[in-house]
Amino acid sequence: MPAFLVMGRSGARNRLEARPLTEYVPRASAFDWLDAQWSHVAGSGSGRLADISGEPGIGKSRLLFEFSAVLESRGQPVVTLECSRRGSLSPLQPFGRAMGRVPATPHEAAAWVDAQAGPEPMLVVVEDAHWAQPSTLEAVQLIARAPAPVLVVVSARPEIADDP
Repeated sequence: MPAFLVMGRSGARNRLEARPLTEYVPRASAFDWLDAQWSHVAGSGSGRLADISGEPGIGKSRLLFEFSAVLESRGQPVVTLECSRRGSLSPLQPFGRAMGRVPATPHEAAAWVDAQAGPEPMLVVVEDAHWAQPSTLEAVQLIARAPAPVLVVVSARPEIADDP
């Protein structure tokens, strides 16, 4: 029976920052689709909402991690918001880490993203949106509808489609 000894906490803020990562399995069609969404936002100057959904463990987060890394290597701004079961009762909790404080309203969160984006295209990744509180989802919709060039990509399990 294998035994493990915990030596301490890592500095990883999420599972994708923990190392080593498993080998990335490229999904060319999904990556190309995301790139097309990005090109639309960059070309039109307006927001767009995209959904990457599927069962746990199929690589939604890893796909978004790799896509984000490509954009960051080009100098494009990327903000990742992480929803969690623990924060599912806290309104707008995913914005707290990015903003340095939890915003008071969905409009305040959307205004912050708009200010961060400016005239340049920006990617906002919302991880595990199936755990998001309604005010977080409202902020996401406001961001995607804004006239700013922001691509909001939401990763979620299929059950999010079952919510009213």
